[in-house]
Amino acid sequence: MNINDTILRQYGNSEKLKNIIYTFNNGMDVTDIVNKFYDNVFNLDTANSYGLDVWARIVDVSRYVKFDSIGEVFGFDGQKLSTFNRGSFYSGEKVTTTLKLADDFFRTVIKSKAAVNISDSSIKDINRILGSIFNSDIKPFVTDNLDMSMHYVFPFYLRDNEISLIKNSNILPRPSGVKLRGIITIPNQVFGFFGSNCQTFNNGTFISQRGIIDVN
Repeated sequence: MNINDTILRQYGNSEKLKNIIYTFNNGMDVTDIVNKFYDNVFNLDTANSYGLDVWARIVDVSRYVKFDSIGEVFGFDGQKLSTFNRGSFYSGEKVTTTLKLADDFFRTVIKSKAAVNISDSSIKDINRILGSIFNSDIKPFVTDNLDMSMHYVFPFYLRDNEISLIKNSNILPRPSGVKLRGIITIPNQVFGFFGSNCQTFNNGTFISQRGIIDVN
């Protein structure tokens, strides 16, 4: 609000009137509010927890994700299982745990779901989205099984929370009517063909069942 345009000239030096106008101007200035809204909500790269929750409602994804677990059971060394006197035998029942995603991981999930919402679900576009989500020198990709089904292939091991997220949340692109049969993880320590970033004879082992994850 301009002082000269607001009050009569003879009151132009009135400190009380000028203070009222200055106070009004400061109260109506939305520059700081707009900047905070942009940083904390609108800009997905800098959004805080509240801003991420707003984006989650827009793209339709939840911060709370169900993770499958079998609990602490007895098993062999090297299998992430427990020893004698610590783990019981597996009962065959899975334990489902609901966890809240941390902001940085949730930010990636939101970007992934946003990309899915506008994707044409072609193999080229799916591979592009997978490459942008998973920051790796060797990019993941999708395979067409030629029977209206597909696999996601990752040239590295996925963490348990990433596997559960892919299985239980629709955050990766998939064509309508095409079934996701599984997730394949192929670390570069396994044996494979030349040019596939795998190992040669005497250097790489065959891929284990651990690398093939059924999502059904």
